[in-house]
Amino acid sequence: MTAHKINIDDFDDSDYKVIAIHSGLEDFRIAYFINKILNTRLSICPEQIELKVENTYALFNHYSYTDLDHDVLWNLIPNKTHFQSVIKESTSLFNEQDTAFRSYIYLLPELKSVDFLLKIDDIDEAFDIDLVIDKIKTLRFVSLVYELQQNKIKNKNNLIF
Repeated sequence: MTAHKINIDDFDDSDYKVIAIHSGLEDFRIAYFINKILNTRLSICPEQIELKVENTYALFNHYSYTDLDHDVLWNLIPNKTHFQSVIKESTSLFNEQDTAFRSYIYLLPELKSVDFLLKIDDIDEAFDIDLVIDKIKTLRFVSLVYELQQNKIKNKNNLIF
C-alpha cells in the first residue's frame, strides 16, 4: 500500500487579499466612504468577530458585502478595539476605590499602526488590487493604504470568519 503525503501548503489558498488602511475615522464612516468610491455596499454585520485574548474576549465590528456579479466577498474590519476594566483598589482598611482602565486589543497585533483591514475573498487572477488601492488613496481622510503580504501576517487565523 502506498502512503500519500499531503503538503499543508497545498491548502493555503491565496485567493484573498488584505489591504491595510490608516485612518482616524470611525468604522462606519470609513465603510461609507469605501462604498462611495468603490461602488460596494459594505454593511455592518449583526454578529461581531470574537477574539479570545488571555482571559478576556474582544469583540470587533465588521462590515461585509458579497458582490454576486463577480463572486467576491468584501470584509472591512477595524484592527483594534477597546475594552474597559474596573479594578478595586483598597487605599486603606475601610476605603475602596474603583479604578477604570481602558485597553486596546488588536486583531493583528503585529500591525498595531494599521487602523482597518479590507479583506477581499474569492478573487481570481483578473482582480486588480492596485486599482482598489489607488481609489482608496484618493479618500481625504485616509493617510496610508497598501496591500499586506500574506507571509508577513503572523496571526492569519484571526482573519478567518
